[in-house]
Amino acid sequence: PLYGWCRKNRKADGTPYNIYRDGLKIYTTINSAMQTYAEQAVQKQMETVIQPQMDAQYKRTKVLFLDASPAERERIVRRAVRSSDRWREMKAAGASEREIEAAFDRAQPMKVFTYRGERDTVMSPRDSILHHKRIMRAAFVAMDPRTGFVKAYVGGPNFRYFKYDMARQGKRQIGSTIKPFVYTFAIDHLGMTPCTPVPNLPVTIETANGTAWSPKEAGKVEQLGELHPLSWGLARSRNNYSAWIMKQAKQPAAVADFIHNMGIRSYIDPVPALCLGTSESNVYELASAFSTFANEGVHNDPIFVTRIEDRQGNQIASFIPQSQDAVSETTAYTMLTMLQGVVTAGTAGRLKWQYGLDGVEVGGKTGTSNKNRDAWFMCVTPKLVMGAWVGGEDQAMHLAARGEGGVVALPIVGDFLTKVYADGRQGVYRTDRFVRPPLMPHYDCNDPDVYDGHSVEGGIDEEEEFFD
Repeated sequence: PLYGWCRKNRKADGTPYNIYRDGLKIYTTINSAMQTYAEQAVQKQMETVIQPQMDAQYKRTKVLFLDASPAERERIVRRAVRSSDRWREMKAAGASEREIEAAFDRAQPMKVFTYRGERDTVMSPRDSILHHKRIMRAAFVAMDPRTGFVKAYVGGPNFRYFKYDMARQGKRQIGSTIKPFVYTFAIDHLGMTPCTPVPNLPVTIETANGTAWSPKEAGKVEQLGELHPLSWGLARSRNNYSAWIMKQAKQPAAVADFIHNMGIRSYIDPVPALCLGTSESNVYELASAFSTFANEGVHNDPIFVTRIEDRQGNQIASFIPQSQDAVSETTAYTMLTMLQGVVTAGTAGRLKWQYGLDGVEVGGKTGTSNKNRDAWFMCVTPKLVMGAWVGGEDQAMHLAARGEGGVVALPIVGDFLTKVYADGRQGVYRTDRFVRPPLMPHYDCNDPDVYDGHSVEGGIDEEEEFFD
């Protein structure tokens, strides 16, 4: 309804609206204070941690595009050169390809982006492309799960230099952030509970084409067949537990349809490996889907604009989010308790001890795609659901180490959330509590093997996904 509104709607005289000249008043859901906090959180993490880490890696290895052959690296750069404004403008002016190539290799004064501010320098346009390729990217979305209102939105580090929107336009493999939805399917469709005992063993699934699929685990973990509750598997983001659920489900297509109904609209390949996050999405869709847990099982489509008025103040359009029941409130609350377990006893433990969130009801899920190409963290509170992504513009450009979601994406959310709580004027408080349904059973799985988030800094939260 909103996209292309000016072209789809007409004034009284039959002409289309002009957003720049017709004096329209557009009322947005974005909260200016939260938007500032989000931009500050992204800037702080990228400037002080992520980009210095990437710069040091490049200085050490002299390789920008990891896991790529020389021919592939040249193709990446050539594609970037040919899609640049400079190339298109010179081509439109009649320059030959040889003249354009020569111009791209000729040094000249220019401005380039850095996280410490725009910098004047002298370099060739080709080198400037490589410089900006090395800039790590991030995206962030925060929304109110009860209304669908988007409160903060960061599509990238700087619109002038990086116009591609990684919050909604771009899509990447989402890794373990998909696992809560697989577990929700287990609870809602398979009758499981957080305390359902599952053997800690490798899992092998016979696929439709007759081949066997068995996911690997991150790092060196023991699989001795001991029984742990289902919640243990989610807290530790164990691939074998997600695969075990898929084996019980028997129908990957049914799981994919279920996840779509929760709010992830992007295509999900209906194969067993979907449980590890092989599909692609973005923080906009993920925030939308995770909001279903905090909104008592009801999914609200996110919206940015509530109404439009003409220059006389007459309302000429209004927008409300589309809603649908996705799961029962009991199932949604059950998953909230499991997501809280990821923070109190799992891969997102640093959110509690690093950002002082003891006593706060908050859940989360980390995610990391193969070789640290994409790092994710999704966070759920009673009144805000947030998501952060960190990665390179090209998938061959990534951190070789210390690039997991719990390490590089979680701090963006943690910094933002602590600023919102400290503000005290946004209607979001540390004392907020999730709505517990009446007659909700209390699950005490009493599992003795529980990770203490205070005791092992950077231990369990260093997850990595294996899709093969």
